[in-house]
Amino acid sequence: MCGEGEPLGGDILKSLYGWLVITVASILSINSVITGVSLISAVKTLQAGKGEGDVKGTVVDYEDHPLEGAYVWIEKGGVHTWSGKEGNFTLKNVGTGIYTINFWKLGFERVSIPISVFPESMVGKWEGLNELGEIALRREFDVNETMISTANLTIMVNYSWDLRDLSYTLSTPAGTAVGGGALENNLTLAGLTPGTYLLGLSGDNVTRTYTFYLPPEGKVLRLDFEGESGRKDLRSLSTLSIIASGERTPEWIAINLTDICTGWSFEGVFNITDSLTITVMEGLYNLTVGSPYSGSTLYTNISTPHTLGINLTFSPVEERSASMSVAVAIAIFYILIGVFGAVGAVLVYMRKRFRTALLSLLLLMFSPTPSVFICSLGVLLGLASIFMLYRIRGEFEVGDVSGSSSDVV
Repeated sequence: MCGEGEPLGGDILKSLYGWLVITVASILSINSVITGVSLISAVKTLQAGKGEGDVKGTVVDYEDHPLEGAYVWIEKGGVHTWSGKEGNFTLKNVGTGIYTINFWKLGFERVSIPISVFPESMVGKWEGLNELGEIALRREFDVNETMISTANLTIMVNYSWDLRDLSYTLSTPAGTAVGGGALENNLTLAGLTPGTYLLGLSGDNVTRTYTFYLPPEGKVLRLDFEGESGRKDLRSLSTLSIIASGERTPEWIAINLTDICTGWSFEGVFNITDSLTITVMEGLYNLTVGSPYSGSTLYTNISTPHTLGINLTFSPVEERSASMSVAVAIAIFYILIGVFGAVGAVLVYMRKRFRTALLSLLLLMFSPTPSVFICSLGVLLGLASIFMLYRIRGEFEVGDVSGSSSDVV
């Protein structure tokens, strides 16, 4: 028989709901307390400086492109590495503790961030330990621009046979035509931009191509036009010298050298004490040079041979460290949430205030592993549904038997 008031199974639903609240609250409370205690243990481990860990991450630019060859180092202990092709890096066997980790690449700003390094034994227990994710570097460098004027080119051709219809073409390595036409024994072209050029000579079905460099001071080309086609490079090897001044650590610089005309480029790291000399093909270059402590400077329109003086004054990294008190405060926060969440849920259920009990559960969602809440809730809801259906079925069976007896009487 069903009485007036609450529908059939109402008390059961309330009981199941309260049982569900207390059970889930207990699981989350234990989890939160364990998290807080583990965090305090981790802080003690950091303070003791025991063990080693590997720090991993990825260096990218502000457009989220991976940066290869970025220098990654920790000032204390001299641990350092370089980022790989995909921007990934791993600082291996870093002593447990709190450090400042630094990132730098030629042409980009230096970035320094604090990091707590945990022993490898704890990495598997806590997701994300020793993982820095993506570190973005902003492109920035000083520009030292060299203004360059035009130059004159004189072409003088010698030939030993009766050459008819001699002509020339002048172009850049990229294929941009600069001049051309008939050519006698000599020709002077004025107002050319210094750089590398291709000169083509044609006559009597013979074609010859010359590659040469026109310096800012101008050039006179004396050519022997032989009776065979082919290519000839008139450029010679030259030097680029760098004289360093200022106190610096480490004793190396990073260099990017780009031929303005041909597009050839080279990037590398060189040890340097007082001076450094690089052998290159004569040409007009853009040079970016710098170090992690002095930043990067772009020097434009450098004509080789050239001697460049740079200042590599040491600028120490500002040491920053994460606060231990913050970690302890978070640990205490987890413990208090666990304790008050569980006590609150039980007390509220005892007073039959189910909405407030739900708020107690929501408070426990601050647990560092919310997946525990979701899994626990799913399992308990399934068990509660089976239990509820079983109890309601039993009440209906009792009601049916009572009804049948009254009809007989």
